[in-house]
This record gives sequence, structure tokens and C-alpha cells, in this order.
Amino acid sequence: LLRSLQSDKTASPNVLAELLATLSRLTVTDTICSQLADMDALRLAITELGNHVTDAGVAKQACFFLANISGNDACKGAIVDGNGHVAIVQQLVLNGSDIDARDSCGRSAAHEAARNGHIDMLKLLLDKGAAVDEQNKNGKTALMLAKDYGHTEVVQLLEKTTNG
Repeated sequence: LLRSLQSDKTASPNVLAELLATLSRLTVTDTICSQLADMDALRLAITELGNHVTDAGVAKQACFFLANISGNDACKGAIVDGNGHVAIVQQLVLNGSDIDARDSCGRSAAHEAARNGHIDMLKLLLDKGAAVDEQNKNGKTALMLAKDYGHTEVVQLLEKTTNG
């Protein structure tokens, strides 16, 4: 199945979407999720999501696969390491999601990106107009969180953005 995804036969978005859907159906146990991750399925799904972000069928199936496999903690790290979180947010934005949505603690995606030092994610959020000066329920802005957690590059980006 993974070889099929990597071949020229997946030039058709419909075929690619169906292969991703089949992969998604396989993610029923942590063992299978780990095996798929070991076989580079995460990188492949992330790459195809990035390559076909405007194709609803492919993007939907890639997101389903990533959501299903991300129940495994090792896979969550691999998604972030492969910048899959950026591709997923790109898809959410394209589908009209609120870029400044907040959780029950008042944290937005910008707060979490700054707190975790995810500069590529933060650049995407800034590019899409995210409100980075808003405070969470603890009174912290994205810049404050980046400073608290020692993410110098994120601090510099946010200072440049908020000051100019």
C-alpha cells in the first residue's frame, strides 16, 4: 500500500485519496500505528497533504489518516517533526476555521505555537492574520509565553511583528 502511494499510479487525486482512506482504516491499534510510522507513512501523508492541500478529497483523507494515527504518542511527535501540524492548520484555514479559536483556558493556536517554539506554525498563523497580542486566561500573550519558555527565535519574530 505504501509503495502504491509512492508510485506514479497516484497521479490521480481520486486514487491518492482512496489509498489514504485505506491507510486510515488500518490504524486500529497502537502497534499498527507504530508500524506505519516506522514505514514512513506519516512523512508520506504529510507530504501528500502539503502537495494537495487544495484538493478536498486528498486533504480530507490525509487529515483523517493523521488524526487516526496521532492517537499514538510516538506518532504525535513524528507529525510535529515532519511539520505535519503546519499542513493540517493550512487545511483548516482553507476550510474556514477560526484562526483565533480558543480552548477552555483561553489559549489560541498562536499561544501554543509560541509556548512550544514552533516557529513555522507561528509564521503561518501570522501570515493568516492571527491575533498574537491577545491574552490567555492567565494574562499571557504569545510573546510572554515564548519568553517564559526560552524560545529566542520566536520572541524575535513576535517582537518584530508586534513592534512594526
